[in-house]
Amino acid sequence: MKIMGIEEKCYLIAPEGLEMDSILEAVRNHMGMRKGSFADQQVNRIFSDLFCNAFDLKSCYRKYYMEEYDSFREFLYQKETLEYDTIDSMELQEGDTVWELRYGINSYSIRDLIGYENENIPLFNQFLEGINVKDKNAGVLT
Repeated sequence: MKIMGIEEKCYLIAPEGLEMDSILEAVRNHMGMRKGSFADQQVNRIFSDLFCNAFDLKSCYRKYYMEEYDSFREFLYQKETLEYDTIDSMELQEGDTVWELRYGINSYSIRDLIGYENENIPLFNQFLEGINVKDKNAGVLT
C-alpha cells in the first residue's frame, strides 16, 4: 500500500477488494504502541481521519462506468482527469485499486500533516510499508 499526492488530491493504492475498515484495522495492529496510550490514540485518529471518507475508484468504475470506458486506466484519465503519466507513475498492478482520500471533508488538520506540497507523504508511506491487511474473503494480503 502507498499514498500518492497528485496536485490537490491524495490517493491510496491498495489491493482490490479490501474494505477501508480492514485497512484501518491493519494500521492499528501494525503500530506496535501500547493500546490506549496517547501515541496510540493520536495515530489512530490521524489514520482514521485520513481514510474515513476514502472512495474506491475501481469499485465505482466497475459498478457504473465499465461499459463507458475501455479500461480502468481510461476511466482515471477521462473521468478523474488524471494524466497518463500520472496514472503510469501509480504503477498499478492487476489486483490493485485506487482510493481517493477525501480527508478534507471533516478534518482539515490532516492537510497540515500531509504538508502544503505533500512533503510528508513519504512518512505516511514508511508507516504503511509491510502492513498485512486481512480481507474477510481472501486471508492476509500485503
